[in-house]
Amino acid sequence: MTWLQDVKRPIAVTAVTRIYKPNIYPKVDDDATIILEYKDAPGIIQASWNWSYSIKDFQVYGENRSYYAANANTLFENKNTTDVENIKLTDTYYNNNLVYLKYHPKMIFPLYRTIL
Repeated sequence: MTWLQDVKRPIAVTAVTRIYKPNIYPKVDDDATIILEYKDAPGIIQASWNWSYSIKDFQVYGENRSYYAANANTLFENKNTTDVENIKLTDTYYNNNLVYLKYHPKMIFPLYRTIL
């Protein structure tokens, strides 16, 4: 999130941690929700060892569209609830979804970034 915000530090950070599997992870929290507040955007990070499988997705919300990255190579652009486009990362410059979302010319509109 800080990288997407051009290395700006958040104004505030709030975190809630939980232990859901103390028998498996007896010495650490296995679930966290972290809220990052920036001047022009919030960020929500959910991290857990408690999930049944590895989840590496994120969502970015803008003024008139949103993006959902199911993984490092699958990116969907949503212009509304029914108009969804699969974005192909064909340019070698955009070697993953984070780089695409940060530098692509379509991303000049204001963003409300939420990373999940």
